[in-house]
Formats: sequence, structure tokens, C-alpha cells
Amino acid sequence: MTKTISSYREVRSLELALSGMSWDQVAEELGYANRSGPWKAAQRCLARHQIVAADRYRAVRLAELDMLQARNWRAAMAGSPKAAGVVLRVIEARIRLMNL
Repeated sequence: MTKTISSYREVRSLELALSGMSWDQVAEELGYANRSGPWKAAQRCLARHQIVAADRYRAVRLAELDMLQARNWRAAMAGSPKAAGVVLRVIEARIRLMNL
């Protein structure tokens, strides 16, 4: 596969995921064998920090994580083990998303 086609599929994987499609749907749309193909393509794109779509994808996912953490923060601080677990998983997801 040429570099141009590969780059297109990486960018398109991000755009379709951002539009709300599942990884299975993205795989079918772009001709990947399974969901891991577009997921890995999107991760390569994100790792390069080269496109606006990557920034948009990160911004949307970070906003979702912020909302999830905010909804569980008060209960976690009050001692709820379930809410504390959610908050910790959100923090871990944020770290992975930002490649920290």
C-alpha cells in the first residue's frame, strides 16, 4: 500500500470515529479486516500529532472524559469505591489519550 493511501486511511479512521462510528463500522467502511486495523491507524495518526482531525478527536474525547469524571467526582470524594474506580479509569484513559 502506498504511503498516500495509508495516510488517507489513518486520517479517515479518525474522522469516522469522531463522527460516532464504531471501530467495526470504520473497518467495514475502509476495508480493514477487523476493528483493530482502523484503531491502530488512528493511533498512528494521533502519535504523529500532524493533523487537525487528531486534535479534534482528542478534544472531543477529553471533553467526554471530563464529563464522566465530573459526574463521579463528588461520590468518589465521599468514599464510594465504585465512583473512585471510575475516576481512576478516566484519569488513566486521559493519560493514554495524551500519550503521557
